[in-house]
Amino acid sequence: MITLTLIIFILYSAIEGIREGYYYHYKWLTSIMNKHDEHSMFTIQRVIVVLGLSIISYPLIGWYCFLSIISMSLCFSFIHNGMYYSTRNSVDKNVYKRKFFDDTTSSTAKISMNFPVRTGLFVLGTVGAIVFDIIYFTILI
Repeated sequence: MITLTLIIFILYSAIEGIREGYYYHYKWLTSIMNKHDEHSMFTIQRVIVVLGLSIISYPLIGWYCFLSIISMSLCFSFIHNGMYYSTRNSVDKNVYKRKFFDDTTSSTAKISMNFPVRTGLFVLGTVGAIVFDIIYFTILI
């Protein structure tokens, strides 16, 4: 169940990365950059999605839903940022030339991670979700 929750959240992360890629591309084109920092609004939206998925899964897996929050948090940046960089490059070939594997030097986000760190956290979150599911379905049920 934790793995299923993680897969749903990964799909959400990918869609968010694509959406924000287009958003920031057009924001940059209209030269309204740095007039408003949307990151707090994006964070609130992500927290609502994570909590919603956890609440939905709680009746099925109980307190293990809190472990899914950890897995989702660890995996988010890898998928979201990769899709963001790929989308930005698809609309402007002069930015993020390494696409999914690129890094940023201009982010206004409070936390920004390079590709190796994002990859390590993604592997940790994914393996963690699988291990949690194995433990839950083989030992606890």
